[in-house]
Amino acid sequence: MGCTFCSDNLDRVVEYNWHVPNLGTRNIGFAVCRECGLVQQNPALTQPELDRYYKEQAVYTNPGRGGEPDPRNVAMVNEQLNFIKRGLGFVPKKILQIGSSDGYTLSVFKKNGAQMVSGIEPTVSSCEFAKKKYQIDCVNSSIENYELLTSFNLILLTHVLEHVTDPLKVLKKCKESQKDLNKGYIYVEVPLLDFDHALCPGFFSMEHKFYFSRNKINRLIHDAGYLPISHIEHSQAEIYPIIGILACSSNFAESSNELKNEYLEAKNFLTRFFSDDLKYWQECYSKILPILSEANNLYVWGAGAHTSQLFSNTQLLSEFNLAGILDSSEDKWGLNMGNWTCLNPKEVSFRSGDVILISSYNSENEIYESTKKLREEGVKTIKFHSLEDSL
Repeated sequence: MGCTFCSDNLDRVVEYNWHVPNLGTRNIGFAVCRECGLVQQNPALTQPELDRYYKEQAVYTNPGRGGEPDPRNVAMVNEQLNFIKRGLGFVPKKILQIGSSDGYTLSVFKKNGAQMVSGIEPTVSSCEFAKKKYQIDCVNSSIENYELLTSFNLILLTHVLEHVTDPLKVLKKCKESQKDLNKGYIYVEVPLLDFDHALCPGFFSMEHKFYFSRNKINRLIHDAGYLPISHIEHSQAEIYPIIGILACSSNFAESSNELKNEYLEAKNFLTRFFSDDLKYWQECYSKILPILSEANNLYVWGAGAHTSQLFSNTQLLSEFNLAGILDSSEDKWGLNMGNWTCLNPKEVSFRSGDVILISSYNSENEIYESTKKLREEGVKTIKFHSLEDSL
C-alpha cells in the first residue's frame, strides 16, 4: 500500500493486535513513507470501521463531569479564539467546525461575535449534546459523507485531520465550499511530531491515522489551496505537542513549501519510541502486579484506546481473569471489547478487596476522584500510569 501523501512505498515499523470496542480484534500498525517520511497507520482501520466507531463508540462529551468542559479544554479553546482574533483582527461571522464534538468550541466563538455557527460531528451522542446544551446547529455525519453547500468564512478543523482517511481531500472540500467568498479561512490544529521528547505514553493510537511534522502539515495545507498566515506551537502541552495553523484561501500556482524527505529521522524516531514505550508499559505493569495479584475481582476502567494499548503492551489478559470493563459513558455500556461487555459501574456489586485499574493517561486523576466512595468501601482504585499517587 502506498503513502497517502505521495503514493510511495511504506516501511512498516511496528504492528499490534488491538481490541477495538465493538469491532473485535484488529491488526493495526505504524509505518513511514520512504519518499517523504510521513508517519501513518498501516495496516489501518477501514473507512466503514471508522465511521461505525465514531458514530457509536467515540465519546467526547465528558460524562464524568456532567457534560461540563474540562478546564484544559476551556483554556485551549480560549487560546484558539485569541490566536484567530490576533491573526485576522476580528471574529468571522459564519463559522463551521468539522468534528464539533460537544459544541463547546462553537459556543465560545458564538459568544465572542460569530453570528452563525454550525457543526459536523460523526458521534450521535455528541451531536445531540451540542444541540441540547449549547443550542448549536449540528449535523450528525462524517465530513467524508457530507456535502458542504454553504460557504463559511472560517472552517475549524481542530484535531480532525489526524483522524480522517484522506486529509488532503477533506481540505480541498473545504476550499471548494469557500470558492464564492472573497477570502475564506481555515484553522487547522493537529498533534506535532517535531517535539518527539514531549510525546505522552501511548501517543500512537488506533484513532489517529496520520502523524504530522511541521513540514508535512504546512505542505498539506498549501496543496489544498490555502496560504498559511500564522501558526502557533506548544512543545510543552500536557498530553502531546500541537501545532495550530491559520490559513486563507489562495489561487497560487506553485508550491513554496518544499516537501522534505524526513524518512530516516522518522524511521529512527519510531523505532526508538516504540522500544521505549513498550519498556514504559512493562515497568508500570510490574509495579502494579502485587496489587493485582491480591484482588478478589479485577476490573479495568475505560472502554477505549488506552485499554486497547494496555492489553497490547502488557501480559494482563494472559495472567489475570478480568471481572469486567467499566466506563462512565452510557454510550459505551453494552459494547463488546474482547471477551468482555462494558459495564455501568453504578450497577456493579463491588466487594471489599476488589481492584479497579484505571487505564487512562490524561483522565486518570478525574476518574480516580470519581471513585472515592468505592475506596471508602474497601475497593482499591489504582492509576496504571502513576501508581504512587493512588496508594
